[in-house]
Amino acid sequence: MKKRIIFFALFFIVCSISHAQVKVVAHRGYWTTQGSTQNSLSSFIKADSIGAFGSEFDVWMTTEGKLVVNHDKKFKGVNMETTPFAEIRTI
Repeated sequence: MKKRIIFFALFFIVCSISHAQVKVVAHRGYWTTQGSTQNSLSSFIKADSIGAFGSEFDVWMTTEGKLVVNHDKKFKGVNMETTPFAEIRTI
């Protein structure tokens, strides 16, 4: 009886592992195609069109609490977290 329980436990573990699938997440969207740039809406739409599970992107909050999508904390020397949104828009 004990062997039977162990056998079925191992059987279910092996079955559950064999059905696991790798999920592809697009880093900053699918931006290595013509007409797309990193972290752009077009790169996220293209990632979806090729069947990516999701897209990863970085979000920073400005001094007044507005959200900005940018890979790095700084863009052209401007810190996203210590700069007002209106100033970031002029970059």
